[in-house]
Order: sequence, then C-alpha cells, then structure tokens
Amino acid sequence: MTPILPASSGGITCRPKMACGRGFSSRPGGGSPPFTWSANGLPDGMSIRWGSDAASRYTWPGDAELWGAPLATGDYPVTITVTDAAGASATNTFALHVSAL
Repeated sequence: MTPILPASSGGITCRPKMACGRGFSSRPGGGSPPFTWSANGLPDGMSIRWGSDAASRYTWPGDAELWGAPLATGDYPVTITVTDAAGASATNTFALHVSAL
C-alpha cells in the first residue's frame, strides 16, 4: 500500500524569526513503516523532522513536522515527500507564507 499525504488546504502562515510548526501524517493512507520524509523549498531557518527528532506532543511515530523560525518574509512553495520502507512515496506541494503580521 502506498503512503498518502492529505492535501494542505489554504497553506501555512508563519511569522519571521518566530517559532512555527506544522505536523504531517501519512495516516490513514497506508504504506509500510518506517517512513522517511523530505521537504524542498523551505525558507532558511526551517526544516523537517520526524521520528525521535519530532518534538511535538501531537506528532505520532511515523509522522513528521515542519519546524523552525523562518528568517525572511515571502511566499515559498514547499514540497513534502514521504517514502515508506518498500520505496513507495507520496508528494504534496503547498504554500508557506511568511508574513510580518
């Protein structure tokens, strides 16, 4: 079964130099754990983390979260990819908006 990423409706808005986080889950889409995650297009100061690196109490094993403090304002098309143990993957692109207010 291939992992499925749900669509992110409306994108995400963050403030520059302030902590910003957003969780992502491959559930209930399936796939075979363990999952690896990647993110492309993130602004400087942000990254993706999963497994034991994910600190949010709302992030379950196998999930991932974007985390960090973006350093500059702007609009960033971010692409998230999850890959399962069998090599099957799912990708989703959404808008990350970093606004002064």
